[in-house]
Amino acid sequence: MARPHVLYYAQDPGGTRYLDPVIAKLIADDIFDWSILLHPFAKNSVFMDDLYTTQRIDFSDSAPASESYFGNVLNEHEPDVIICTSSAQARDASNGALIASARQNGISCLAALDHWKGLDRFFDGPHPHYFPDQLICIDDATKVALGKSGLDITKVRAVGHPGLEHITAQVPTTNNIPLRVLLVSQPIVQDGAYHGIYDEPMGKIRLIDQIANALDEPDFDVYLRRHPKEHSGASLPSSVRDDEILNWDMARAHYDVFVGFDSMALIEAALSGAPCVRLALPELAHIADQPVPLNYGIPTNNMKDLAIHIRTASAQCETVAINPFAGSTKRAADVIRNFVNSNI
Repeated sequence: MARPHVLYYAQDPGGTRYLDPVIAKLIADDIFDWSILLHPFAKNSVFMDDLYTTQRIDFSDSAPASESYFGNVLNEHEPDVIICTSSAQARDASNGALIASARQNGISCLAALDHWKGLDRFFDGPHPHYFPDQLICIDDATKVALGKSGLDITKVRAVGHPGLEHITAQVPTTNNIPLRVLLVSQPIVQDGAYHGIYDEPMGKIRLIDQIANALDEPDFDVYLRRHPKEHSGASLPSSVRDDEILNWDMARAHYDVFVGFDSMALIEAALSGAPCVRLALPELAHIADQPVPLNYGIPTNNMKDLAIHIRTASAQCETVAINPFAGSTKRAADVIRNFVNSNI
């Protein structure tokens, strides 16, 4: 009897970090055959390694890819099931096109939701056109929110976050003067804007400019790390430089304090024990459609306290807490294994 053939598609960077450890475990188990399709957004996937060259499929020459492109991929490679990320439609609708194409071709699809927000990614207007046959997500709070949005939660399994399970703990080294402060960006997805959060206007002044003014002191070296899916914004203030460390794990080890809103990167930094400041500014409240149910970072409610909170965070000797996502990889792998076997 032929072994099940699974197509793994990774697009969303956060979803890739969520699923990669699970897929790596399942490939090591050597019970399924695999094809791997990586969108350009997933360039940091572990499956870019030469070890997986024979399993990788070349992505479309253009993005977003169409349903017909994915239909051709499915016809050529004939997977029994699909495991994939989920991604918002506005910036690049390829991920949704794959899920829709899988349904059209009668191929069962399991997707992952790697964050507590962005539930609209499954909808085309009022219709759940991009909802997979099964979904794995972080926790029951997300499952409840999915149900409230009108989705069928009998298809949802809360397994944790495999990517956050494997965050490497680091000992803060914040004796540097000036402090190396990294502004962790994320895209504003409302209305398909996709500019970075630091380009968001706060009154008549961009957030990045307000931060530059608040941190205009010799004690701070400020850098901005853009999200790969955000549109490049206007020029930076002269006191803020672009972070040029491509590897996120290396960046986490390099900077002294991290400042952001509710991105998964900021949460990763906090879980690793790095000093973090969370921008809990009332002017940014409209950005979050779902609150993150974790206590992380020092919240700052107004710009005048930002420098104080950065110094406070850097002075605190963080103790890395027990990871709340322990066991996520095994739970997710069990769900995927059962899903594949039940669809053969």
